[in-house]
Amino acid sequence: MDDRKSTMSSLSSRSNPRSVSKSRLAKKRAYNPLSIKENWKLLSIVACGIIFALGWNSFMGALDVFEKNIALRGHTLFKRIGFQVNDLIVEGRSLTPQKDILKAVNIQRGDSLFASDLKEIKKRLESLSWVRTATVQRRWPFTIYVRLAEYKPIALWQQKAKFYLVDDQGHYFEIPKNNPFQSLPILTGEEAPKNAPQLFSILRDFPSIIGRLTGAIYLGKRRWDLMLDNRLKLKLGEERIKQGLVQFIQMEEGRKISDKNVVAIDLRFEDKVYFQLAPEAAEVKLSSKQT
Repeated sequence: MDDRKSTMSSLSSRSNPRSVSKSRLAKKRAYNPLSIKENWKLLSIVACGIIFALGWNSFMGALDVFEKNIALRGHTLFKRIGFQVNDLIVEGRSLTPQKDILKAVNIQRGDSLFASDLKEIKKRLESLSWVRTATVQRRWPFTIYVRLAEYKPIALWQQKAKFYLVDDQGHYFEIPKNNPFQSLPILTGEEAPKNAPQLFSILRDFPSIIGRLTGAIYLGKRRWDLMLDNRLKLKLGEERIKQGLVQFIQMEEGRKISDKNVVAIDLRFEDKVYFQLAPEAAEVKLSSKQT
């Protein structure tokens, strides 16, 4: 009996296969239409995206042409009502050739005042050798204004038998073919250009010295040697440049170094000054002592 009951119970558990399959089928039938709708919706979005992507370049190209036409018509209108370039004003030019500026600006008389890209003009001007910075403006009703800040050469730098120009910011660059700077003092030393602005800033307070300066040697981080009149060398400690120059001025005013045989003065120390005589003068003084 127990076995039969167990068998019946097992059969009764299998007696509803149709109802189970119907419920599953009903679920499938209810689900499929919703899936198809969602799939179509997704496909529609993808299709629209493809169409949009394919047409975007064409649309942007047409828009670009439209904008250019509008800009061209606008420039023509501005010219007709008087906003056209009649004057080009350039200030701050000293070293930059005029033809290079005109080429960089690239504006003709009669062009629309608004036709040129001022940022591009500024970029072209600042690519010129002598121009550090440039300002470009439209000035109503018919002027383009340019203000240049050029590099200001303060010295020549001799490096391995070649010469460069050094500016007041410590930059060095090639010398132009028509070199108008032969009279500038000549610097030597590996780091002379980088340290020259500090030296010349101090020298501005000593016009009598800077007017006689013909050369300067930068010796590491230890000192500057200044050459005056191609004859007299002043040895200055890097931390005592101004003090040493003041000492030298005081000695000159007191006529303590009027001897033309002095070829070098060491001003690196606070409490003492050393003089170096020319070799021939030193020999004469030595022989006079011996006699």
